Amino acid sequence: AIALELERIAVHLATLTGLATDIAWQQPAATYQRLRTALINATQPVCGKRFGKGWIRPGRAAPLNDTLRADLLQTLQAFLRDFVQVNTLVCASRSARARLQGVGVVSTQAATELGLTGVVARASGVALDLRQCLPNGLHGLHQPVIEVTGDCWARMHVRMREAQASTEWLLDRLRDPALDLDCPAPFTPATQAPEWPLTPHTLGLSVVEGVRGPVMVALETGPAGQLVHAKVQDPSLANWFGLAQALRGQQISDFPICNKSFDLSYCGNDL
Repeated sequence: AIALELERIAVHLATLTGLATDIAWQQPAATYQRLRTALINATQPVCGKRFGKGWIRPGRAAPLNDTLRADLLQTLQAFLRDFVQVNTLVCASRSARARLQGVGVVSTQAATELGLTGVVARASGVALDLRQCLPNGLHGLHQPVIEVTGDCWARMHVRMREAQASTEWLLDRLRDPALDLDCPAPFTPATQAPEWPLTPHTLGLSVVEGVRGPVMVALETGPAGQLVHAKVQDPSLANWFGLAQALRGQQISDFPICNKSFDLSYCGNDL
């Protein structure tokens, strides 16, 4: 959960960087980019990768000892102060409002009928968030961040609010002395297979609220418990039609900000 929330913040920062760039405002763009770099750099001591690769393995997660916990706390505390400051600057800007408000609108009805998910659904007033609908032990108290106007401004504002909420959630968890993040079992290296046999002739499904929405993973095993099929469905697949809806009636110059406000995965189009 901690790894996922750190990733959520980092990806939202990348989107906010792009939105600021697309409206030709370099000051917040540079600030968001700087903050994202500090955040992903803090991941590297945990798992060896700036993008979190290897943090989670089957049945294992890289442990957070006291030193790593203190480093993350220090980074997040400094991050939150600057993040709130730059968000306040952007939201108070008349130019930013004029460029983003009322552009690329997807109504609540359209979002529901198209089956949109994640940030774009919540920005259109659809309260769908698996961290609340299917909570685990840590995410049980999460409340979805909702906006109702369904425009580029709403999608930007949802990202700002979600990133701030994730940061505050992380600070609460990392400060909790009762939360044991130092895994007692040895961490499984990336080159090792899971230590248990998989159940034969089984279809397993898992879904989690990723940055763009629900990420679904399906695994199928054969007669000897071997993996015979694996499928990942990216939430971008469900949301491309939402971008098409947002672009109806818009000017060509509105495409970059509409596209970035959705910030979908191109390679996830057919997943």
